[in-house]
Amino acid sequence: MNEKGDSMICSQIDFSGEIGSCIIAVGPMFASKSSWVIGQAAKELIVGSGVMVFKHASDTRYTEKEEIFTHDGRTFNCYCVTEASHIREKFLNQIIGSMTQENEEHVKTSAVIIDECQFFSEDLVGVVQELVNEYNVRVYVAGLDMDFRGQPWDTTARIMAISDEVHKMRAICGICQKRYATHSKRTSGSEEVLLLGAKDGYVAACRNCHNR
Repeated sequence: MNEKGDSMICSQIDFSGEIGSCIIAVGPMFASKSSWVIGQAAKELIVGSGVMVFKHASDTRYTEKEEIFTHDGRTFNCYCVTEASHIREKFLNQIIGSMTQENEEHVKTSAVIIDECQFFSEDLVGVVQELVNEYNVRVYVAGLDMDFRGQPWDTTARIMAISDEVHKMRAICGICQKRYATHSKRTSGSEEVLLLGAKDGYVAACRNCHNR
């Protein structure tokens, strides 16, 4: 179905009783961001919300399955997508599907969770705004705020700007083990910015150790 048709169908649903919001958690590698994502999904499920969870498909560090996988081995099923438009498409398809189902117990999606936001283009910002403002969805986003050079990720920075809440998460410095880590220090010699990290590719570092 085209975008105009999607909008016409979705306009038949009353979202007026809901209040949308965007909450983002950012920080370096090993700061438990994916654990935070799983925690938000679990809380929404506890209160009976319909939840859709997404991550960027390029994140295959620990598994090629459609699931979020934390550094400590926890998992949660999700959709793996490459474009922000795919998030919108799957969300609208879920709404359209719920309208054609006769099952009265079907739960409308009221929460959308997006992990590894830094790998999406800036189109993600518009999708998040649409979910929050037009469909009153509670959107939870997580991702790296800086690359290995200490430079901001553009998509993350823009979502932080439009968010209702911003959580700055920290790890423990893996080098000095004395300070909180706010940076991701690359241990390999590659200078590519888009280089997915695993445990042997990065270390969480405090500002002092990162700048050495």
